[in-house]
Amino acid sequence: MKPIEQVLFRIRQTATKREPMLLAATPQVGKPDLHEIADWFSESPEDTAIRFDLSPLFFQALPLGNYLIGQITPEESLDESDVLSLLKPPESFFVHGLVVPAETLLCAGNHPIALYERLRHENLVTPIGQPSAHLEPLPAVFPNELIQPKRLESVFERTNPVTFISVFQSLFDSICTVFQPPAGLSPMSFLSAMFDFLPILERTELTFSTGFFFSQQNPLRIVAAGNEGDTSQAVLARFLGLPFFSFDDRIQRPPTPERILLADPWPRLVYRVIKTKN
Repeated sequence: MKPIEQVLFRIRQTATKREPMLLAATPQVGKPDLHEIADWFSESPEDTAIRFDLSPLFFQALPLGNYLIGQITPEESLDESDVLSLLKPPESFFVHGLVVPAETLLCAGNHPIALYERLRHENLVTPIGQPSAHLEPLPAVFPNELIQPKRLESVFERTNPVTFISVFQSLFDSICTVFQPPAGLSPMSFLSAMFDFLPILERTELTFSTGFFFSQQNPLRIVAAGNEGDTSQAVLARFLGLPFFSFDDRIQRPPTPERILLADPWPRLVYRVIKTKN
């Protein structure tokens, strides 16, 4: 099984531009893949908003048939008690990427979140906020469980099943879907549930981010907005004409079962499964 390669970029940014710089890469990362990653971070900060306080993690396809699981961290730690510092973009940040061969991801059930969490559990990936310039290929490890029943139970304890299935249906209908996770539930847990319910061969189409917003140059299928009470990305999503879903009743009233339209057979099947568990 092919190992997982690694890359590390530093992105310097001003109010009007970003400049990506490759710091390190393991030998088997191809130049087209490196150029693609650099291009994603060459856009103006005005065109691609990044929520650094959300510990951004993203998943995207690469030109040579590989997949990137990337984490974005500011070079200097943020003061989360200072709201203004969170809104002001840092002068530079790191992008640490795991370049996963297609066959390796398939053996992990095409579930990038499960694979990433297993790598973290094995201490093969540095914790967020501690990127290293010394990179080596990582062994292909696989999740112990491709579907975690306890996590699914936690998701459905905190979500309205009608809103959940509305988000799921939107994956089939929209170029990009923006969601705000319910209180007490991390964006990663919610996204993991989305992957759990998708057919394995379709999971690689679900590119995502927890804080790196959709743009024309770096399209993403689903993006996590801020937590409960945060309306900033809801406003941006609606401005761009993207569907937005929130589990916070103060921001968006949940749809009623009579008003949801499940046009595809797979979401209809998933909805039946969810209703039997609630």
